[in-house]
Amino acid sequence: MNCRCTSLGVSYMFLQNTRKLNDLLVLVQKRFYKRINYKRSNEKAGMDKVKHKSRLDAYKSKVTEIPVAAKVHLSVLSTGAQGTGKSFLLMLNHDRYLFNAPEMVQRHIDEVGPQKLSVVDNIFFTSKRDETVGGLIPFLLTNSGLHHQSTLKLHGPPQVGAFLSMINEFADTNVNANLKTEYRGIQHKQYKDRQVTVDYVPLYDSSGLRPICPDSQTSEVNKERSQKRPGKRSEQPGQSEEKTENELSLEDAREIELAKHMVMAYVVHFKELPARVDNIKLAALKVKPGPWVGQLVKGETVTLSDGRVVKPEDVLMSSRESCFVGPLVVLEVPSGDYLDSLGESQELCNLGTQPGKLGPELVVHLTPQAVLDDPRYQAFMNRLPCQHLILNERAGSCNMYSAFRVAVMRNYIHKEMFPMPVGYTHSCQPAESPKPEITYGVYGLQYHIRPHNNRGYNWDSVPKYDRAVALEEVKEKIALNRRALNKNGGNGEDSRYSWDSFLAEYEKFSQLIQSPEKTGIIFDSEYPEITFLGTGSAKPSYKRGTSGILLQMRPDEYILLDCGEGTWQTMLVLYGREKSEHILTNLRAIFISHLHYDHHGGLFSLLKARRQSVQSRGGDVKTDEPRLLLLAPNSYSRWIDLYSKHIEDVSQDVRLCPHSVAISKTNPLHGEETSMIKRQLGLKEYTLSKVWHTYYSAAIIMTHQDGWKLVYSGDTMPCKALIKEGKDCDILIHEATFTDEQFQHAQLKHHSVMSEAIEVGRAMNARYTLLTHFSQRIPDIPPFCDRFTENVGYAFDFMQVRPRNLHLLYHMKPMFESLFGAYIRANIVGSINKSRIDDGEQAIRKTSRNKIYPKFKTLEDSLAYIRGDCEIDQLKGSDTRDSESDSEKNMDNTGGKRKVEDSNIIVKRAR
Repeated sequence: MNCRCTSLGVSYMFLQNTRKLNDLLVLVQKRFYKRINYKRSNEKAGMDKVKHKSRLDAYKSKVTEIPVAAKVHLSVLSTGAQGTGKSFLLMLNHDRYLFNAPEMVQRHIDEVGPQKLSVVDNIFFTSKRDETVGGLIPFLLTNSGLHHQSTLKLHGPPQVGAFLSMINEFADTNVNANLKTEYRGIQHKQYKDRQVTVDYVPLYDSSGLRPICPDSQTSEVNKERSQKRPGKRSEQPGQSEEKTENELSLEDAREIELAKHMVMAYVVHFKELPARVDNIKLAALKVKPGPWVGQLVKGETVTLSDGRVVKPEDVLMSSRESCFVGPLVVLEVPSGDYLDSLGESQELCNLGTQPGKLGPELVVHLTPQAVLDDPRYQAFMNRLPCQHLILNERAGSCNMYSAFRVAVMRNYIHKEMFPMPVGYTHSCQPAESPKPEITYGVYGLQYHIRPHNNRGYNWDSVPKYDRAVALEEVKEKIALNRRALNKNGGNGEDSRYSWDSFLAEYEKFSQLIQSPEKTGIIFDSEYPEITFLGTGSAKPSYKRGTSGILLQMRPDEYILLDCGEGTWQTMLVLYGREKSEHILTNLRAIFISHLHYDHHGGLFSLLKARRQSVQSRGGDVKTDEPRLLLLAPNSYSRWIDLYSKHIEDVSQDVRLCPHSVAISKTNPLHGEETSMIKRQLGLKEYTLSKVWHTYYSAAIIMTHQDGWKLVYSGDTMPCKALIKEGKDCDILIHEATFTDEQFQHAQLKHHSVMSEAIEVGRAMNARYTLLTHFSQRIPDIPPFCDRFTENVGYAFDFMQVRPRNLHLLYHMKPMFESLFGAYIRANIVGSINKSRIDDGEQAIRKTSRNKIYPKFKTLEDSLAYIRGDCEIDQLKGSDTRDSESDSEKNMDNTGGKRKVEDSNIIVKRAR
C-alpha cells in the first residue's frame, strides 16, 4: 500500500512540477478542435476551416516559442503504382508538410489526414514532372479561399512555380491574391522553421548540366531586368511574370532546361525534444520530488538533503528514449543517369557517419524499381541501416476507402449499372519485401517517428476493402442521419429513412425488373454506352470526382467528354490497367468544354498514359493515323505550349481542333475540319454550340451514323442556342450544379439549377435527360421533386448506363430516398438558403455584373424563358444583358473578342 501511495505521489508531483510547454500546446490544440462541430454540412465545415486556420495563425504569431512536436508521423497518399504519382504527408502537431503534389492529392489528404481542418503550409517537390506537380493547381484552387497570414512555400527544382501565373486562366477569381506563395530553390540550401530543418540536396543526370551561377545571382539579374521594363508590375514572391518566348533570357532558358535534368532530395531533421524525466529512475531515489527535479531537467547537478549528488542522467531518459530521432530522407532517382550524382553527394553518403549524429530514421525511396535494383543503388541503401519505405510501381494501389464504400452500396442495387470497380476486387497488392527493413508502401500506410514507444509502421491505418463491413457502415450512417434530422427539427423517425425500408424497396425493384414490360422501357439499343468517371463540380470530394464522361459509340470506339483531374486514375480503379490501356489505344477524341481546371486537369496524365500504351503495342502517337483529336477552346494551345516547355512535350500527341472553327460557319476551315471530325468519329452530324458560362464554353451535339443523337452541355446556364441545336435528341447530358433553392447562387456562377436542366430537356424534346456536375454540397443524390419523371435521371461516379437501362434510374429513387433522404433534409435543404458567400464569391459577383449573360430575378422567370413563354425583354425583373442572336455572333472566326451588333442592348465586357 505504501509503495502504491508513493507511486501516486511521485506521479502527481511530476505532473505539477515538470509539465512541459508541449503538453500545454496539446491542450490548446484540443480546445481548438472541441469548438468545431464535425457533423456540420460541407459548407459549414468550409467556414470552420477558414476560421480555424485564422485562429491558429493568430495563436502562432502571439506565442514566442512553439513547442517541439511530441508526435510525428507520415501518411502515404499516393504510391506510384500503375503510373500514378508518389506523395506522402508529414504531420507534426499543427504543421503539415506535403512531399509532391500529384493528381488527386487533395482528395487523398482529405481522407488520410486525421484532422480535416489541417492546412499544408509547405510543399516539397522532388522533381518537376507530371507525377509530382500534376495536382498543384487543383490544390491551390482548393485552398485559395483560406485567408490566413502564413505563406504557402513551394520547395524544389527551378521553375516549379512556373504554373502559378496560369492559375487565373482556370479560376473565376484571382487565386494568387487570396493565397500567398513563395518559391524556395537550391539557392536557399535549406529550410528552417519551429519544428524541422530541411536540407536541399540537388542531384543531376549524366548530361553534366549544372548551374552556371548561384540562383541568388540569377534572381538579382531577373530583378534588375524586370525593373528596366516600363509598365511591368512588380512580382510577388513565388509569382513570376509571364514572359513570351522572345522575352526569355539566357538565364531563364538555362534554368528551364536545368529543371529537366535535376531532382531534389531532402534530409528532414527534427528538432530535439526537451529532456524527459524517467519516472522509474525518479522513484528509485526514494526522495519526494520537488523543485530540484526542474534543475535536473535544465542540465544542472543537484545535491539532495541526505548528501547524495544526483546528475541529470540519473533521472532523465536517454537521448534515444526521449525521442531524439535521426533524420527523414526523401530520395528520388528517376533513372540510372542520376546514380553517379548520388554516389558523389557528400550530404547523402555521409549520413550516419558523422560523430555525435544519428543515422536516418527512415528513407522514403521514390525511385523506379529498375533503378532500385541497380548495384550502385543497392550499395547506397546498404550503407544506411534504417527502415526503407519504397513508393514505386511495385507498391500497392491508391484506392480511397470512402469511394469503395459508396461503390459497394450502389453495386448492391444494380450490378450492371453500378459495376464493382476492378481496383477494389483485384486490388494491386504491394510486392513482398526482400529484407525486413524494406517495405513497399500502400495507400494510407503510416510510419510513426515519435513518440518512441509508438515508433514504426501502423498497418491499421491501411483501408480494408470488406464489402460486409462497408454495408454495415452504410447502416450506421443512416442512423446518424436520422438523429441529425431530429436535431434539426425534422422527422427522423420517418420509416422511409431506414435500412429496413431500403430492403423493402429493393425487393420491389428486384421483382419489377423481372418484368421489363412494366418498367417503361424508353430505348432498346446497346449504344452509346455512357460511363461517368466524375460527376462533381469545381473541387473534388471523396464521393464525386471532377468532370469526365467516357462515351463508347461502338465496340472499341471511344470519345471522352471533358477530362477532369484524376480521370486516368479513375479509369484504372474502374477497369483495371489492361482494359484502361485498351480504351486509351482506341480513344478517338477528347472534348474539352471550357478552360476551368475541373474539366481538363487530367488531360496530360492521360496523354502520357496513352503514349505508353500505344508504344507498348508497337505504335507511335506522333505518326499513327488517325491521330487523337483534341476538341478544345482556341487558347488551350497556350496551356499545351507551357506544359510542353516546362514538363514534357505533348504538342505532337494530339491534333488540336479549336472550338471557334466548328462554331463559326464563316471560318474558311469550318467545312474541311468538320468533315474530318465526322469521318473519324463516325458521325452523321457534328455541331458545337456556344453556351453561357465562360467566354469560350461550348456544348457538343453529335448525331451518329447508327442513328442516335446525343447532346452534352458542359457548364452552362439555360441557353436557347443549345435548345435549338439539340432539338429532338435521344439523350441530353446536362449540368445541374445547384438545387432550386440556390437559384441566385447559380446565376452568380453561371450554372443551372436542377429544374432548369430538366426544363431544357423538355424544351429540347429530349427522349431522356441525364443530370450531372453536381455541387459538392450534394454528395449523394439531388433532392428529388415532381420534375424527376420517368425520362429524367441523375449520374454517379462509376455509373455505366446504356440506352436500354436508363429508365431504371427512375425506379431506383425510393431506394436512394431510404438511404440518403434523412441526410438531404438534415444537411442540405435546411441550410441551403444560408449559403455563405466568401470574399472570392464576392469578387465573382462584381465581375458578373459586367458579363453579357442574362440574369433572371426568379426561377419562374428562367423556366418561362426556357419554355418559350416569353422573351428576355418581357421579364421586367430580369437583367437583359444579351439576346440569343447576340450569343451566336459573340465569337469571331478566330475565337477572339466578342462582337455585339444590336444597338438596343447594352453589353459590357469584363476586364
